[in-house]
Parts: sequence; structure tokens; C-alpha cells
Amino acid sequence: MKKFFLCLILLISISNIFCANKPLKVSVKITGKSGAYYHAKIYIINQSKSNITFWMWTCDISDSFVFNTTAASFNVVKICDGNHLFPYDLSPNKMYVFEIDIVIDRKKILNFTNLRLALIYNRDRIHKELIWCDKPIKYNW
Repeated sequence: MKKFFLCLILLISISNIFCANKPLKVSVKITGKSGAYYHAKIYIINQSKSNITFWMWTCDISDSFVFNTTAASFNVVKICDGNHLFPYDLSPNKMYVFEIDIVIDRKKILNFTNLRLALIYNRDRIHKELIWCDKPIKYNW
């Protein structure tokens, strides 16, 4: 019986670590369409009570995000002087908005109804984790 409760407490503790609210919230809104490209805004919001710094590439912003399917990718136009990691400082309850074009493989997306995007959260240029948008990306694909 003691082992059962010890395991239960351990599982609850572990689930709280993994299910705890993330300091950053990611959401995506499709704002329009031009040909094969879907124009999107990616919102990164600081939900914590303190400043958060995260690192992203200066030229390859799209390399800081990942989709949960190969049916979606980014239309990347690389015009840049130099690509390096840049720290983004975000105050509590503030947000950054990134505008980017998404390319959808229509044959694959028709069978996929749960399109999500994740920020590859670089806390300190070494430690990375994925922060998934909390809701699927909605649009009439």
C-alpha cells in the first residue's frame, strides 16, 4: 500500500512538471492567402510575472518553429546580412508578433485536422524545448 501511494505521489509530481503552464504562449492566426501561400501571424506571449529572454535566429526565423506534420512548411525568403542568434526580451503580459508565409501540401492536409506549430524555445542558447500552440491552426484549407 505504501508503494502504491509513493508511486501515485511521484506520478502526480512528474505530471505537474510536464503539465505546468509554460511561461510563453504560442498562437497562430492565418490572415490571408495568396496563391499557394497562407499569410500567418505567430504570437508569442509572456504569461509569467517576470521578464523572459529567448533566442531566435536573425535571418532564419522559420528555423525557430516546427509543425507537427510534413503537410506544412514555411516559405522562406533569405535576404540577410548575417545569421546569428539574437536574444528577444519579453516583459510580462507582452508579446512579439512574427509574420510569415506558410505553404500547405493540399493532398496531405486534407486528412490532417490538427495542424499545430511549436516554438523551439531556446532559453539560454543551449537548452531547448518545444512550446506548442494551445489550439490547432484554424483555416479552410
